[in-house]
Amino acid sequence: MVELPNKYSINEDHAFNIKARYLFNDYSFSGSVIDNVPPYKLILKFADRTNSNIILIKSFKISAKNDGINLFYTYTANFDNIFRNILLYSALKASCISELFCIKKAIESS
Repeated sequence: MVELPNKYSINEDHAFNIKARYLFNDYSFSGSVIDNVPPYKLILKFADRTNSNIILIKSFKISAKNDGINLFYTYTANFDNIFRNILLYSALKASCISELFCIKKAIESS
């Protein structure tokens, strides 16, 4: 078990790059941490490098309840076009489910 001091944080100014493919389009995102309270909460923001109106936000929150741990995962996406948002909904949902399986596997193996 890792115990962290109260209000422990990481460098929230650090940016990282993400490449993604949704349907037939490639996207290059710049990612950053917008909120972090280890080990309870992590919120990441991704902005497309070529169109700053395309924004993705992923939120991970962990809470203990009775004998279990709950992971709350929220994914918000705006592709700057209502039709593109509708078209990409299923692909994004599949991507989220895949991420959750990977997270579950990582948690179970640690």
